[in-house]
Amino acid sequence: MKLNEVFQHAYPWKWTHESNTSVTAEFVTDAENIVYVEFEYEGEDQWSFSFAREATAPNYRDKTVSSTITGQGDAYKIFATVKEVLQEFTNIHDFRIIYFTAHEPSRQRLYAKMLPQLAQSVNLDFKISQGHTTKRHGTTYEYQLVKK
Repeated sequence: MKLNEVFQHAYPWKWTHESNTSVTAEFVTDAENIVYVEFEYEGEDQWSFSFAREATAPNYRDKTVSSTITGQGDAYKIFATVKEVLQEFTNIHDFRIIYFTAHEPSRQRLYAKMLPQLAQSVNLDFKISQGHTTKRHGTTYEYQLVKK
């Protein structure tokens, strides 16, 4: 599968929360996990952006929210949906910068590959910068989508 095919097939999604300081969208995967896409206002026209899935524990009683890779084969469809949510957010909200971070090397490589295409799809510039380093998480990188 080519990188430009990643964003072609999305899950149905909806906005579930909106205030002056936070906005959330949700969708349900084929594995019946709920994925939350969240934007938090950080001031000075900057919004942080994250997404995580609600994973059902093996006993089906305990649920946790996780941003780890699911291994369920639907990463492309999840990213396509997140891209649609991000695109809609940029159409209806004022912002100067939307940013997200990653400290796992696999995510850093994935985000570095996907960010240029994502930025182009929502008509924004992008910037990648190295953040802080800790013993526990290693080096964190920040990925920015910047209004042109």
